[in-house]
Amino acid sequence: MKSKKILKPARGNILIANPFIRTTEEFEKSTIILTDHNMYGSAGLMFNKKTGDAVDTLFEDFPPCNFPLFYGGEDDQHVLSYVHTLGNQLEGSEEIINGVYLGGDFEHLQFLIDREEVSQNQIKFIVGKTYWRPNDLMIEIKRGDWIVAQCTPEDLLCTSQKSHIIYHTAIKNGLGAIGAAISNKGRFSCTN
Repeated sequence: MKSKKILKPARGNILIANPFIRTTEEFEKSTIILTDHNMYGSAGLMFNKKTGDAVDTLFEDFPPCNFPLFYGGEDDQHVLSYVHTLGNQLEGSEEIINGVYLGGDFEHLQFLIDREEVSQNQIKFIVGKTYWRPNDLMIEIKRGDWIVAQCTPEDLLCTSQKSHIIYHTAIKNGLGAIGAAISNKGRFSCTN
């Protein structure tokens, strides 16, 4: 039987809240994409918890689109981030996993949405971020608070009513057979 390679935190990897560890309510059943991890600290976006709002309600001049808004963390609540598959169509965007980009020209994004050239399965809007000071994330990982795993573009960009499946999928992938058993029993379902 092959043992799974233990991943280290790095930009583009995800953190899965360990279902066996009690944590704060904010991080319970959460998955976070790491957008930065270096000697200055770590940053990420929680991507599996809907706020119940749509992004077009945040800005007066944003084109009507009804794209769901997700909660990214308790830090920088005034900051809107977006992950997408638009790549070079948005100048200034940065690839964080294969085929998925972070940020880019916001005005051009609004133009594309107004022309209906962007669909919900191409972009996810996230308000707020999660930060760790240098070494804090590593301490939490060693303590067992987080499981580090890889993420598919489909899981990261899922915005449908089935977005709660993200946590189940992450648990299966991050914990192997044990995670599959937990997920299939439905004990750790994510509420959006």
